[in-house]
Amino acid sequence: MRGLTLCSKAWAAALLACLVGGCTIAFHSGLSTLAADDLSIPPAVVSRIVAPFGQPRLQEAEDGSSFELTQIDSNCTYYATFQSHNQKVVQNDNGIFMTYLVDYKDVAPWPGAWRLVRSTDGGSTFQVVYTSPMVGSKAPCIETDGDDNILAVCADETDPMGPFLFHRFLASNEYKDPQITKINQAASGKYSMMYASGKVYLFNHYGKLFTINATSGRLISWKQVVEFSGQNATTQYPHVFIEQGGRLHHAWTTNHKEKYLYWDIHYTSSPDEGASWYKADGSRLYCPILPDQSGKADQIILPDEFEVHTWLSNMIAKNGKVHFAYLAQTTPPRQHYVRIDLASGQIDERIFPEWRGETISIMSLDGFFATGPGTSPLYYIGRANQTHIGALVSHDNGNSWHDLALSAPIANGIYSVGGCRFITQDDYIIGSFTSQYGSRGDPYFFKINVDEGGMAWLPAIVLVAVLGPGSLVRFRE
Repeated sequence: MRGLTLCSKAWAAALLACLVGGCTIAFHSGLSTLAADDLSIPPAVVSRIVAPFGQPRLQEAEDGSSFELTQIDSNCTYYATFQSHNQKVVQNDNGIFMTYLVDYKDVAPWPGAWRLVRSTDGGSTFQVVYTSPMVGSKAPCIETDGDDNILAVCADETDPMGPFLFHRFLASNEYKDPQITKINQAASGKYSMMYASGKVYLFNHYGKLFTINATSGRLISWKQVVEFSGQNATTQYPHVFIEQGGRLHHAWTTNHKEKYLYWDIHYTSSPDEGASWYKADGSRLYCPILPDQSGKADQIILPDEFEVHTWLSNMIAKNGKVHFAYLAQTTPPRQHYVRIDLASGQIDERIFPEWRGETISIMSLDGFFATGPGTSPLYYIGRANQTHIGALVSHDNGNSWHDLALSAPIANGIYSVGGCRFITQDDYIIGSFTSQYGSRGDPYFFKINVDEGGMAWLPAIVLVAVLGPGSLVRFRE
């Protein structure tokens, strides 16, 4: 995709010049639904040894958008793209990068091997960049920095020191032989990170925030933001997002202490890189914050949903609003879109029990939001219409939602639909998912053309012209 990206930049630069001269359930297995035997996506013949691999299939949506699927591998663990609370697909000037889990044993210390793969042709084929040794971890979450390096974090619960492993795949070294730094006594099974301004903000599922120097891999600081255990539940599945202005947003799902039940969902934010934390209405919260309903963080679920699974799929902040997606496994299930207004500190929008556009209806355990800078649209991608992956778009920051694109029917179960927080500079949503069958699964990459003609990036490009070269970094990364 490098050529497309450079073309888009050239177009934007030319347009900018003109403007300046003249004056942008089994819960862990997902809600898998078996599709019909007639599969419209032909199985790819792949190898874990020989690269490149992947066979794309293009489907045109009714509105002219495209939904492209590429099978990355076959016969992997069914946790291959676990899970939508963190980011495992990014793009920079050197291509598209994705991580997935190849093999895994779902017993302590949870040994598994993961891969980093790269595409230089827009996602049609992928080459293996790195295969990890057996470590106690799911697939790493990844970011890309201003120098097009890839930053990846995984746990290693096979190591007695319980470290996070912070990987730096350097563009200057063709992404070979990563630099790896251990952050001891930090690992957890679920974790999420985001990069901004030379730092990585990494949450584990014990409520701890680790701030890491992204260049050296050195731990700068850590803080117990959320207490691990509350009255009824413990922390699980952290989410993190950093706004353009620097506000750090954190949300999490909790797990009941006495039974298998994802109990509730909570939210807080920090204006100072994690030093102090607040409710949406500006009330101060003192750390460690109790994780469940016994604490004071903002509650996202409804009062009658405590006795059913509620699991936060994804969170994003945009233009004074914080957006959440979750599925309540009531009978019948309720699909929720929830929005907090930061000016009032209140939930000002909740769509349920069905979240849909004109014909596409989201009903998904997992999924993710994506957007561009400024006033560009907000997107959500998840399982839709039972056997498809669908994308909705909002042009008014969540007030209304419309159809964007729908995949061809997916074989087997659709699991762990996740992706990149930001649309690419050549106007694509990029993501991944696992097609599950039994205890195995096939990881897929997908991309959806949002057909914004580069306009989503124009405000950021103009901002660079006014403020200088570093102002675009947050969105590129």
